Amino acid sequence: MKKKKLFHLFFFAALSSLSLTTFAQDYQAQAVRLSGRLTNGNPYSINPTSPDYAKLQRMVSYLQQGRAFDAAELVTRGEPDYLESLVPTLFAPLLNLNQDPTRTGMTDTMAMILGIVNEDRFFPSVLYDRGRYMITNKTFSTSSRLLYSSWTPAKATLMTDLVRIGDDGSDLLGYGIPSIDQSGILTTDGWGSEYVQDGTERRNIRGLIQFVGMNLEDIRSRNGTMDFIARDVNRVPDPFQPNLFFEFCMTCHYLIDAQRDAFLNLNYIMFVDSTGKGVASQKNGRLGINNTIFPGGWVTQTNTWRNTMPPEIASAFGWRGDNSGTGINSLGVAWSKTQSFYRSMANRAAQQLCPGVALDSATLDNLSSQFEVDGNFRFLTERVAILPQCLGS
Repeated sequence: MKKKKLFHLFFFAALSSLSLTTFAQDYQAQAVRLSGRLTNGNPYSINPTSPDYAKLQRMVSYLQQGRAFDAAELVTRGEPDYLESLVPTLFAPLLNLNQDPTRTGMTDTMAMILGIVNEDRFFPSVLYDRGRYMITNKTFSTSSRLLYSSWTPAKATLMTDLVRIGDDGSDLLGYGIPSIDQSGILTTDGWGSEYVQDGTERRNIRGLIQFVGMNLEDIRSRNGTMDFIARDVNRVPDPFQPNLFFEFCMTCHYLIDAQRDAFLNLNYIMFVDSTGKGVASQKNGRLGINNTIFPGGWVTQTNTWRNTMPPEIASAFGWRGDNSGTGINSLGVAWSKTQSFYRSMANRAAQQLCPGVALDSATLDNLSSQFEVDGNFRFLTERVAILPQCLGS
């Protein structure tokens, strides 16, 4: 009987030891997974001789104490790969019309995004911030204003080398844009090369729609006004389809044409001097191109924009900004207030940081709401990454 009791004591002690070991391994697996996702695939090593091992064990300790947020902060504030790899991966598809995820190069547009994330600024201001960011000791390539030349960052450089300049909209980089129009990524060269060069400024609005997680199909409506559709839009594009304009063309132009006027004073010409600086201050007379196609169309004369979304479209976007304004900056402010902006950022973070897990709408709504309250993109990524269903997947 005594031997049996001793056997049971030994068995339960061994089982308890095994359980503690298993729990420790579970926390370690979570720490590896969390560090890997927040660095875009560069997790801390479980090898005790690795330089990362001490940080991994600190993460494990935090997770054991129920301090998952602190564990995530160790990575997002301590690892260059969070800023240099994860964040560019999240935003690259939003900054070009082809939604190409490989275009993660260090442009002035990407520098603006990374600077705001790095300094924990209110992230929606990325669409209207009057400041700019540059990288110290780096210059733009003289063959391309878009990319920093020889951008091969050493570890732990970008977090300290991103420098904010011109908070008041002053033109310290020689962009030639008046302070009243300085508007976050919307007045960077990277944005200009992608969206401004087509000559009609419509791409700018398409870019905004895409940046807040929507697309052209989401704005289509036959209930939109034709009052601001420009003269270069043919009202009878196909004589064999007399209703084509009303059924297709005007369903997007009603909004795009009414908002593009904000960019009247913005033009973009690459490489106009030996230093590779772009000029973005010319009055954009190209808004009147093809103006004989339909002489009765809208003629842009000022940079006043209007929101012409019918109620059902405004509801889908969660439009809460002003319905009219002057210039690019006020338009950026209006778009930054849309619910779709916050929803799309939460969705993008979830897709990247919680792969293979379909988060329910309530969870996504909660993430979106929290992001709307604090506007901190770093916190958003941390909240997603430490969700129990993501940590354990």
